[in-house]
Amino acid sequence: IILSLGDGRYTLRQVDAFMTKNLDDLYRELNEFDMKAGHDSDSDNRWGGSAEIGGAPRKTGSALSVDELLATVKRVYRKPSWLSRILGK
Repeated sequence: IILSLGDGRYTLRQVDAFMTKNLDDLYRELNEFDMKAGHDSDSDNRWGGSAEIGGAPRKTGSALSVDELLATVKRVYRKPSWLSRILGK
């Protein structure tokens, strides 16, 4: 679930505990691509939270549009193709 609070502020909630990935996997991708997220792992302005609930950088919000956020979620959570599973990727 993605809740947009406006001004680049988002809350994320993973409601299915049985997925192969959790929000920690998504935070890594979002912190890499979001220009407003602190790219230093010690920064307190990063996407983060727990594996079940979290959100956008608290100080600045996100630079990502809703469409960019949804595309990142889709990329992180998509199931690998049968070919990539066979090749171990």
